[in-house]
Amino acid sequence: MAYVHPGIHRTALEIGGVQLHHLRARNNHDPRIARELWSVIGRVGPDIVQTWLPQMDIVGGFVALLKRVPWVLSERSCADAYKTHFRDRIIRRQLGRWADGVVANSRAGYSLWHDSMPAAANAHVVRNAVAVEAIATARRASLEDFGVRRKGPAVIFVGRLTAEKNLPLLLKIADKVSRLTAATFLVCGDGPLRGEVEDAVKSADARDRILILGQQDDVWPLMKASAAFVSTSTLEGQPNAVLEAMACECPLVVSDIPSHREFLGAETADFAFTEDDFVRAILRALQGDPDVIARVNAARDQVEQYGARAAALAYETIYEKAIAGH
Repeated sequence: MAYVHPGIHRTALEIGGVQLHHLRARNNHDPRIARELWSVIGRVGPDIVQTWLPQMDIVGGFVALLKRVPWVLSERSCADAYKTHFRDRIIRRQLGRWADGVVANSRAGYSLWHDSMPAAANAHVVRNAVAVEAIATARRASLEDFGVRRKGPAVIFVGRLTAEKNLPLLLKIADKVSRLTAATFLVCGDGPLRGEVEDAVKSADARDRILILGQQDDVWPLMKASAAFVSTSTLEGQPNAVLEAMACECPLVVSDIPSHREFLGAETADFAFTEDDFVRAILRALQGDPDVIARVNAARDQVEQYGARAAALAYETIYEKAIAGH
């Protein structure tokens, strides 16, 4: 694995025996990244280069093509995510047509590439892997340890603080629910909009019960301690946070968008469109509505199919095909 920033999983990767290659760079736009990748690929001599996230799809994909190494691109979102980004909409799409395979985690991501690749069969869907067994052993968190001072349930949001998460709507919902009930909202995540989110919370009526917790390396115990998980996203691929909430048996209240509808149904989640829809759905979860309990059980059963073994076998098949057809 070649990386620019270590991230929260570096220690786990090292313990697992993954060979890591740190790409020396000042920032994400440092041209030395391409030179470093050229050097790493030359030393390692990989059978496959798989790139992850748009920056590496462009830089890593370009180097793989020059090195004539089979290349697999990862698609973690959908077409709507790239409408305003020239780099991703034009450069990445044109370069990606030459990949030996594209792996999406949703049908929407698959559709983005299916019609544009020279061989449509080179596009695949592999669902995200969920650590179901590890989640089952996680202990429920004590909310007091995270700054919850009032007695009452918690509602949790987990995700990057970016525009597609529809954070203004999330904060309106949090403010209203916190004023109507004894609930506390937990916002877990970091990103470019964190400053705006913190400023908005300061002016909210229920500001003392909306907690910005930032990036949490171990969020499962918090999900297990929460009475509801809420996602207000306007677009997604297949969101890991939702899958993990399912495994944590945390009731789902999610935006009514195609990305959520693709793998969730009325039997596993409560869908909402407007602010009032979200508030009513969260109140149902806080009240322990029997339908909510049934959805939790159905969601837990469904997420068990997203184990790591199934994803690994699917990737192995894709890698073998890419090598054979290169």
